[in-house]
Amino acid sequence: MNNKRKEPMASTQAIKRGYVSWNKQMDDILTQVLLKEINKEKGDGDFKPQAYQALAEELKKELGIAINVDHVRNRTKSWKKYYGCITDIRTYTKFKWDDEKKMIVITMEDLPQ
Repeated sequence: MNNKRKEPMASTQAIKRGYVSWNKQMDDILTQVLLKEINKEKGDGDFKPQAYQALAEELKKELGIAINVDHVRNRTKSWKKYYGCITDIRTYTKFKWDDEKKMIVITMEDLPQ
């Protein structure tokens, strides 16, 4: 039997334990809903509980995964941490940012000898 999926679903066991392994499909939905919420709100840069709830409901509707508000909040915290790391690398190194590919570019000349 060849029963492959394009994107693995978060395992039910992991969700019951409180840990969710996010995949690209989940992140795409998260991004879409957060953009909608940003356009609705004029806040202090953080999302209201209703935004996190909307995300959890959208993930459940689209993927059938029982994600809760804490899972969503933790994922956005991870994104903020990753953003901070990338910002530091871009600010304090001579590495460059490729705006088209949305990634850090390191040329051979930039590497220490």
